[in-house]
Formats: sequence, structure tokens, C-alpha cells
Amino acid sequence: MNENERRIAQLKAQYNAQPLPPMLEERIRDSMKKELYDEQVKEKNHTRSRTLRGLYRGLGMAAAVLVVMTILVNSSPSIAKAMQEVPVLGPIAQLLTFRTYEDSQYGIEAQIQIPQVDALEGPARDNLQAAIDAYAQSLIDLHEESVGLAQQAMEENPEVFEDSMTAHQDLQCDATVVAETDDMFCLDMNATLVMAGATQFQKHFVLDKRSGQVLSLADLFDEDSGYASLLEAEIKKQMEANAAADSDLSYFPEMVKIEADQDFYITAQGQLVLCFDEYDVAPGYMGAQSFEIPTEAIASVLHTDLIH
Repeated sequence: MNENERRIAQLKAQYNAQPLPPMLEERIRDSMKKELYDEQVKEKNHTRSRTLRGLYRGLGMAAAVLVVMTILVNSSPSIAKAMQEVPVLGPIAQLLTFRTYEDSQYGIEAQIQIPQVDALEGPARDNLQAAIDAYAQSLIDLHEESVGLAQQAMEENPEVFEDSMTAHQDLQCDATVVAETDDMFCLDMNATLVMAGATQFQKHFVLDKRSGQVLSLADLFDEDSGYASLLEAEIKKQMEANAAADSDLSYFPEMVKIEADQDFYITAQGQLVLCFDEYDVAPGYMGAQSFEIPTEAIASVLHTDLIH
């Protein structure tokens, strides 16, 4: 082993021993488990599985050079002007603006556009803005942690890392108004993490304008109603029907679990939609998944008139 190979092996061992940021580590482990499941039970999709294996081989190599620890956000240009030109949107959407966090160091870049809900007043504005800011800050924190690790690596081993930090890695994030009525406002922050491959995830914010509360899924249902079981059963039912109608579709029904932080939104027509990130309940080639829940399936346990 020559001197350069020895340095690389030493550095790889050193950084493999460092813990990943908890959110990223959990996402990678979960995704890997789902990839293995896909390879075992979906051999007919071997071409797609090969793509997934390539993604995670890339993630493994990136861990050796800190790329696996990189969280970056790259969002599209502000859409405020475009939304103002859509007459069906309400006053919040029409006045929605953005402030931007931007940073670029060691080949690690971040551009996070954070919606500003100045059209609201009082508790409604404070509650929604606080929720949005907290989510954006979690992305900023992970980016800055990655920059710190890269800076340390460059200082300790400049020869090894001089070329390794030039590849562009990004997590594109944009904000879209999903729905707005007299009583409700819903915003989606959608992100795509691009490393050796791409993974999508999203976060919705649903505001009850009347109470000023940013709603969780549990807020929509009677306490101790067992709503999670009803929703899980409905999603599995839809998965079965979808797969029966199209042989190219496949799911992980055994991985469907409604958690306390389950992502969701409500349409302008009053329909509940449950959302799952890429790899959560289906193979990666299926992308992020969403399921519209028929109101009659949950009417007996509802605790809100936003769904009808």
C-alpha cells in the first residue's frame, strides 16, 4: 500500500467511526432496509433495483469523504410573483414572500428559501411562522454541521480532500401553496436530496385560520378514537387496489404506520391526504406517495369540520 492509499484508508476509517447526524442516519438506514426488501420480493424490477443499489453504493463511498454527511438545500427561485397572478388563491398566497439563506463552502452549498406569512396577524401568523422557521432551521443546522466536518477534513488532510469536495451535492427545496379557503391555509415545503442519486421528502403545514393553530394529524380526530388504525387500513386497501390494477406498481404495506408526526394536508375541497416520503411505503422508483382518504371512511372519528 503506497502512502496515498494508506492516507485514504486511514481517513475512511476515521470518518466511518464518526456518527452521522441523527436525521440523516435514520433516513439512510430506513432506506437501505427498504431497498433490501425490494430486491428480495420484487426481482422482476431488477433494473430498478440495480439503480437503487447504485444509489447506496454511492452513499457508502460518500461517507468516506464526508459527502454522506452533507445536507444541502437548493430551492427554485421565488414563486411569490407567480402566485400573485393566480386569481383563485387567497390573501395569504397572494402576499407570500420569501427570505433566503445561502451558503457555499468546500463544495457544500445551501440555498433555503423560507416563506414569510406576513399577510396573517396575531397568533395565526406567529404559530405558522414559528413552525416554518423551525423546519428551515433544522436544514440550516445540518448544513452548517456538514460544513464544519468538511472544514476539519480539509485542514487535516488537504492532499486527500482537495479534489473530493468539488462534486455538487444539493437538496432542492421549494414552497408551494397547496390550498387556501376562508377557514384553512396549507403550505408544502418539498425537497429533493441529490447525492449519488435522488431522494424526495416533504413537509406540509396546515393552519386553521379560525383558531390560529397549526394542526397535527391527531388534532383532526376524536381523542382515543383509534384513527391511526382506520387510516392504515384504508391506505393498505388502496395499495392493494392500485397494485391489482397496474402490475408495475408495488408497495410496502407492512411498513405503513401512522405516527404522531405523520405528514398530511387538506385539499380546498375538504379531503384529507396522507403523505409519505420516498422509500417510506414503496420502492424508490415509485417516488413520494400520497393517499387521499375518503371522508366516509373516517367520518365517525372526525373532530373537525375542515374535512367534509
